[in-house]
Amino acid sequence: MKIAVSSSGLSLESEVDTRIGRCPYFIVVEDGTWAYEAVPNPCTMDVCVSGMDVARELVRRGAEAVITGDCSNEVVQAFGMAGLKVYRGALGTSVRAAVQRFVNRQP
Repeated sequence: MKIAVSSSGLSLESEVDTRIGRCPYFIVVEDGTWAYEAVPNPCTMDVCVSGMDVARELVRRGAEAVITGDCSNEVVQAFGMAGLKVYRGALGTSVRAAVQRFVNRQP
């Protein structure tokens, strides 16, 4: 399964960014192999594409779930319409640790 994580940086050791809409990157991680790619978030630019466009891009890259710090119910709904499940509450941790907790189903 591929999991996208809102990230402050380009690697698995980067901190999870709490802002799904304005995070600089999404790290898309394959949970079985830990292969990953950093995807720039187009919503950090002055002219923002829609949240649905961001969700579709993550789906196009194979993501099935998104881990973030927090986001509105509207974002959860929009990402859900694109086929992504959103998991909130990853605060003060690295992308790697957040994915590991998700895979192990830990809070």
